[in-house]
Amino acid sequence: MFSVSLAYLPILAVGSLFYLYESKAISFTFAVFGVILSWIIFLKAIFNIYPQFIAISIDSYPISVVFAFFMFGFCYVIRNKLCSPRIITWIALSSYSIYLWHGVIALPLQGILLPFLGFPFSLIISLSMLALISTISYNYIEKPCLRFAKKLI
Repeated sequence: MFSVSLAYLPILAVGSLFYLYESKAISFTFAVFGVILSWIIFLKAIFNIYPQFIAISIDSYPISVVFAFFMFGFCYVIRNKLCSPRIITWIALSSYSIYLWHGVIALPLQGILLPFLGFPFSLIISLSMLALISTISYNYIEKPCLRFAKKLI
């Protein structure tokens, strides 16, 4: 799992490149070059770890990352049209908690509910529980820990 986690570092670099581009610290050309290079490094790393996941299938790592990129792009384009700034701020602040809890809450719950409720309802319930647990986790664990860490510094 450690090697898989390291393989995702180029994807985190893409987020940093996007931030740097948005803050006018780098050019569009540099950002695009960096995104392409990051994607190549990611694919190479994943292929070295799990060659079978390079095949185009719904559960492959590259497909999941492409889906995440499209979701990010879609949300970025509609950010001022369909979503309130409060929702975007909540997602941004809760993203780490969402990441931590999605495999513990949303995925197992969806697996349990799917046979009984079908995909749409099990997805809605799973995401709602994930949002609730992530909000609680952010407010009562993450924020106090961040405040404590700032006091130490």
